[in-house]
Amino acid sequence: MPVTSTSTKTEGNVNVYGNNAKYKEKSKTTYQGGQTYSKPWADYEANLYDVSNGKMAWIASAHTKGNAFANFNTVMNSFCGEVVGKLIEDRLIKVFEGK
Repeated sequence: MPVTSTSTKTEGNVNVYGNNAKYKEKSKTTYQGGQTYSKPWADYEANLYDVSNGKMAWIASAHTKGNAFANFNTVMNSFCGEVVGKLIEDRLIKVFEGK
């Protein structure tokens, strides 16, 4: 987000010593806006192997990203949910509907 406005307050003072003067000045600038937002992202790959022969039975890859309110856990949970949904859809795992 870009800086939208600034304001500067300057204060100064003069000290006089005989024929010499010393001036000191101090400024403080305040910025409005200018925030930096982090948008996490990740590339994932999931492999499912057949334990009877060691061969790959299923593979999935994804690029996922979050918004400024997301963190790594948000992105990871999203990916895991999508993988499980696809495994169910492809009938590689079954949902247990027990008591």
